[in-house]
Amino acid sequence: MTDADQRRLYRLNIAKWDMEKAVELLEAAARHQPTSIEFEALVTSGIIHYVRPFSLNERGKEASADARVPPEVIDCLSCDERALHARLLDRRNKAIAHSEWNEFPVGMDPETKVLRSRRYSVYPEFLDVGPLVALARKLRERLHNMVADHVFRLP
Repeated sequence: MTDADQRRLYRLNIAKWDMEKAVELLEAAARHQPTSIEFEALVTSGIIHYVRPFSLNERGKEASADARVPPEVIDCLSCDERALHARLLDRRNKAIAHSEWNEFPVGMDPETKVLRSRRYSVYPEFLDVGPLVALARKLRERLHNMVADHVFRLP
């Protein structure tokens, strides 16, 4: 196995476990009321685990694993699933892992100097976690198969 093959295999395996955790967290969220802190915490954490494989991870030429999964991981997704996938990446990057002003707008009344603000919440945007669970399950299976294919090709 070449070093490049090994780095890819390691990233795919790490991603498989991240997707497994995303499935567990999102399934657990479905057992809570959407307005509860437990629901928000579980969905937020599930989104973080879901997006990890598609984010830059390892950096540098000496890294033991690729920085992210290869793009063909999502080749199996339908148009609707790709749209949800893109939305999850966007929510993680703009509202969950970072605090962009558009997601946490703040304003001030010039007369009273009272600040008003709004914070981002996964509720009501992800009120129904069913599609998230289905997507994470599908990619978990895809990653599992990609890891198995790499392993079976080993000499």
